[in-house]
Amino acid sequence: MRPLVMRLRSERTALLASFTYWAVIYAAPRPFGHEEGPLGRVRVEDLLFPFVLAYVLRNLGRVRALLGGKLAFAMLVWLSWAFLTTVLNAVFRGFPIPITLAFFGKELQYCVFLAAMAIWASISPRAAVGPLAAMAVVVIAGMAYQVVTLRFLGYYGVALPFDMVVPGGVAASPSENGSLCALLVVGSFALAVNHRAWHVKWRWALPAVYGAVAGSIAAVLLVGSRSGIAGAFGALAAVVLWRALTLRIRPGALAAYGVIAVVVAVMLTVTGWGELAARRFGPGAREVAVTQRVQNWLEVYDSQTQDAEARPWSLVVGLGLASPNLVVPSQMGSMTLNVDNQYVRRLFEVGLGGAAVWMVVLGLVARRTFALSRRSPKRFLLIDAMVGALTAAALIGMGLEVLQVARSSAAFYGFMGLLLGTAYHEWQQHRATLSVCAGDARRVVA
Repeated sequence: MRPLVMRLRSERTALLASFTYWAVIYAAPRPFGHEEGPLGRVRVEDLLFPFVLAYVLRNLGRVRALLGGKLAFAMLVWLSWAFLTTVLNAVFRGFPIPITLAFFGKELQYCVFLAAMAIWASISPRAAVGPLAAMAVVVIAGMAYQVVTLRFLGYYGVALPFDMVVPGGVAASPSENGSLCALLVVGSFALAVNHRAWHVKWRWALPAVYGAVAGSIAAVLLVGSRSGIAGAFGALAAVVLWRALTLRIRPGALAAYGVIAVVVAVMLTVTGWGELAARRFGPGAREVAVTQRVQNWLEVYDSQTQDAEARPWSLVVGLGLASPNLVVPSQMGSMTLNVDNQYVRRLFEVGLGGAAVWMVVLGLVARRTFALSRRSPKRFLLIDAMVGALTAAALIGMGLEVLQVARSSAAFYGFMGLLLGTAYHEWQQHRATLSVCAGDARRVVA
């Protein structure tokens, strides 16, 4: 009786913790609004972090089992590299240590969030996925409200729930909103393509999944973020390519593609999205966006080149986290991530060596997920979701620091942790089945 009670408590913990996590990302506004100064940079996930960190520290044994030796070592190397290059550069270059440590704290935060979500998903995958599905419903409902009332509260189009309650009703980061919607597209599409692997018995479950695909596609289009749209459709293309290469195009995939095509056609002809698309993707808008971003990148490149002439090793070790905000002339004094490119910022902050270690960590998360799910019926669902998430992050990263901006980073790292934890849960189930079969065989022989 006691193990059953403990299991129920664990599943309840996973459900409540996961719901809190996804609600903070998709629905909770900034606790101090968009004020200038340090308080204006505080997010709800920052307030949540100490509790999540304490939970992870209490479950370090489970974290080590989930991550495995290679991934745990690579993550430790990455955090050590980021910390040392940040602190040493701050000491020897005179950077303000509180600001640089705050940026390192965010990197630590994302790794802890990945580990925590992996724990919750390993306890109960449904308890981890259900709250994310609930947030998809909330996002789609908010989008529908804005369309029906013709009150678009976003910077370009619709706003996500956490921006709908901002005084003045204007979203602060359309690219961040677009990346969050792109992640919903990836998750709902993977479920639609592999719905049989989830063994959902409700009659309305399959229509609900395809409705989530349609709603999330509509949301990412109506937000109006070019990087979000590129990430969402690039992720779908990557899954199509992966499916074609493995000759595993299934009816569920064809149905999902059909739903997406219908949504795009309706958006172009009925909702007036074509006007928004012309405004966002027209030649003038593209030239302004490209010119501004290229100027940012060239300015960062010039700053790093000038520094490398005096300190060649900075190309390898970087100038430390937050250094673009402390060195690049146009960004000095700002705490905003305005480089607008994940790769340029990473190379500037942690150098070629640190960027390579960081990419190894992401690759090992995917590899660990694939390895643990090798004999699971959910294997292709997890692969589709991981391939889609990494592709979306890679494409969005061309125009946004998607894995450093607060909400989008927490969402993507949490999503990868969810997939890793689900794979570990499936691996445990497979081991338990083998153990039962071996026990039955021994009794038969005896």
